[in-house]
Amino acid sequence: MDFGQTRSSASSASFSALFRVVILGALPLSCSCGEGGTIAARGVLSIEGAEIDFGEVPVLASRTRTLRLSNTGRGRLSLGDFRISPEEAPLVIERTPSSLASGETAELTLRCTPTTQGALDAVLTFSSDDSDVPSVSIPVRAVSSTQGKLQLSADLDFSGVCEGASRTGTVTLNSVGSAPLDVTGVSIETASDPVGTADSTGFFLPGSSRLPLTIPPGEQAAFAVRLSPAYGSPASFAAVLTLETTDPEQPRTEIPLTATVDRAPSASIAELPPAAPGSVLALDGTSSSDPENAGPLSFSWKVVSAPAGSASVIEGSDAASASFVIDEPGDYGFSLTVTDAAGCVSPEAEAAISARTAEGLRFELFWDNLDADLDLHLIPDGKAFFGAEDCYFSEGHAAPDWGTPGDADDDPFLVRDALNGYGPEIISYPSPAAGTYRAMAHYFSAHHSLSPAAAATLRVYRFGVLTAEVSRVLEGKDDVWEAVSVDWPGGVVTLLDAGGSGQGEGGNE
Repeated sequence: MDFGQTRSSASSASFSALFRVVILGALPLSCSCGEGGTIAARGVLSIEGAEIDFGEVPVLASRTRTLRLSNTGRGRLSLGDFRISPEEAPLVIERTPSSLASGETAELTLRCTPTTQGALDAVLTFSSDDSDVPSVSIPVRAVSSTQGKLQLSADLDFSGVCEGASRTGTVTLNSVGSAPLDVTGVSIETASDPVGTADSTGFFLPGSSRLPLTIPPGEQAAFAVRLSPAYGSPASFAAVLTLETTDPEQPRTEIPLTATVDRAPSASIAELPPAAPGSVLALDGTSSSDPENAGPLSFSWKVVSAPAGSASVIEGSDAASASFVIDEPGDYGFSLTVTDAAGCVSPEAEAAISARTAEGLRFELFWDNLDADLDLHLIPDGKAFFGAEDCYFSEGHAAPDWGTPGDADDDPFLVRDALNGYGPEIISYPSPAAGTYRAMAHYFSAHHSLSPAAAATLRVYRFGVLTAEVSRVLEGKDDVWEAVSVDWPGGVVTLLDAGGSGQGEGGNE
């Protein structure tokens, strides 16, 4: 089956319904009928229906009807020359078959879209190669006595929209006619801007609506229009909201959209001073400003990042100047937004600080066996374990003289010696000299424990910030763990782990 598409208008004509039943039985495609006579198989046209009646169609509404065409003959049937008369009739032939095989049925589709009220009388004509019905005329009727009517109401105030914010307006379409109102198009188009300063790209229709949309008489439908000017957007916007409906008096309605933008204030954080754990950090936002001077600013400070364990909060978080107690070493991040009297909110300003202790290096050793006594050792690279420069619990070694002779400020020292329990043993080296240092653990005593194995953990801090944590099981007395080396001033920690073998010195049960 082949289809073509025809669009035309038609004139009235009379029609006699064609209802045909052709019984061909088992006729051959051709037969001999007497001497020298041959009858070729041919197509036979059969039409379902005597007319096309659209009934009531409101003005500018659109309706379709179909006409079924069949070939009841034994040969192929050709169709063509589809026309509507009179030509000005509001009819469109949308789908037509150009030929039908034997036994095939197809539909012809006709669309009616009245433009005025009144009765429609037209004729659909076409031709076929059925010798009995070479031409066909079918009456087409419709009545258009009703029409949709649009009544608009709108709330589209876009004056003073804040940068970085959104505002939504609405347009309400009320169906007040005698027929349903069809909404066939809703769009935002570029507005005429003689000055050339307005932007037409900022307005948009949030969400989506399935069109066409039919609004019954007495009911309404609303469409949202939104403007979301970004920071740094133009100072004004202009566009046109276009509505296409089946109201014959206003099939296309254009609604101007205009907007002005309020500039947002600017948040500013003064440079953060150096701070150490335990100190109070001053947060200064007094240099924040409003380009439009729209009254006093309100402030909102937030902590956006903090090291693990920090529980401090900002004091005076709604003031231009606030404070924050640095309760843990590590990195902190803060943000500030300001709001002007018109409600416009600034972009976030951010500032960060790295809080460090004055203590260059700190080593902590702890373990999980209550009976075990482990000792922490810190040794300059190349020096002997239990040698003269070894920093550990023994007398004369708890604060070895590593730097300038007699100057304790450049020496490490044992902060805590844990004789039993779980530790920790702590060595502090506040001002390390350039070099490499090894941290080791020595299993000093098991106190006659039947289960002496202890899982030991060593932590290394650089300026108060944990930079390494390593663990290993020590099996018993005199087991040695050469854990890590630390390069200074880089603070790079390297895992050594000598396997826990070796003998310690200076321990007795």
